[in-house]
Amino acid sequence: MAKYSFITIAAFSLAIFTGSTVEADIYRWTDSHGETHYGDKAPAEYKTTTTKLKGSSTRASTQKTSASAKTLKSRLAQLNESKAQQKEEQLKTKKERTMKAHRTKNCVLAKENLKTMQERARIRVKGKDGEYRMLSHEEKTRKETELKKQIKEFCAK
Repeated sequence: MAKYSFITIAAFSLAIFTGSTVEADIYRWTDSHGETHYGDKAPAEYKTTTTKLKGSSTRASTQKTSASAKTLKSRLAQLNESKAQQKEEQLKTKKERTMKAHRTKNCVLAKENLKTMQERARIRVKGKDGEYRMLSHEEKTRKETELKKQIKEFCAK
């Protein structure tokens, strides 16, 4: 039985049993004294007695790298999509707040105008020609009806 040095066995065990993410080729060869050695490179004179134990070929390594790149690209795409959705939702929320503020403002104005119409007997308005005139009773009634419709539209919850 060949003699194994403690360091050689420890190095081999460490290389095989650790969960290292770095993969390198590991070779085993027997020297002229019958001793078995392990390493990442076999000496040129022992090429005939060298056995490759562990490692990845260039093709397998490329496939792993390609798979990792695809995983990263898909994750990046997911993050970008998520970010776009968040931005879209923020814009939607902002738009809803703005619309609510406009509706509230219009509601208040419509209520104030209706109150003015109901409290005053005669309402003076500026005509198209730039001169002021008084609203007739029919015009005032029509304006009150319009304001009530606006209150229903803008003040509805």
